[in-house]
Amino acid sequence: MIPDTCRRTLDRFVAKAREIFGGRLLSVTAYGSVLTAGFDPRVSDINLVVVVEGLSAGDLLTFRRRLGEWTSRTRIAPVFFTPSFIRSSCDVFPIEWREIAARHLVLFGSDLFADLPIRRQDIRLQLERAAKTNFLSLVRALAFPTDLRQTLREAVRATDVFLRNAREVFGPPPWDPPVSLRDLARRPGRKALEEMASQQLAFLHNLLQWCEKVCETREDP
Repeated sequence: MIPDTCRRTLDRFVAKAREIFGGRLLSVTAYGSVLTAGFDPRVSDINLVVVVEGLSAGDLLTFRRRLGEWTSRTRIAPVFFTPSFIRSSCDVFPIEWREIAARHLVLFGSDLFADLPIRRQDIRLQLERAAKTNFLSLVRALAFPTDLRQTLREAVRATDVFLRNAREVFGPPPWDPPVSLRDLARRPGRKALEEMASQQLAFLHNLLQWCEKVCETREDP
């Protein structure tokens, strides 16, 4: 349930969006933390998907002039799509679309995330791409003078997302992540960070092997 104060803000957003986009506004959908008990209006963004037929650069500039500053102040974070972009991106963003489809609330218009054709194989490919990207980032962070803590934080945050989807679609991997955001919040020293990055690197290596052996054997019917 969206808090009443947020609901009033969202009602105003929808009204303004209808003024800007007119009949081409097909839907406004809330997703993410605003729909959970963990939502904190002081620090949490209000994530929205705004779908507009024939969306153009001019539309976005008009939105920025009329609503850009207000949305920033109210922590509304809209992303803009056309309906064809959503339908044609199920193989590119299967995890993002799957997470929105699992928990969302249509504030205006049609539910464009119902019955999207999300395939296991596409989820597996995105999981593998994310794991390999994080693996390469950590390799570079260990080999060169970089902000190791920041790189590790980004890797852990991304790993949390794709692990959640891996568990739900393919079953749990046989290992738990060795590093958490809570560990990094304690601001460990350089040696501790290097050990954490090494552990995370080994974990990602094992996870990639698991993806290849387990996920590929469970194709779509």
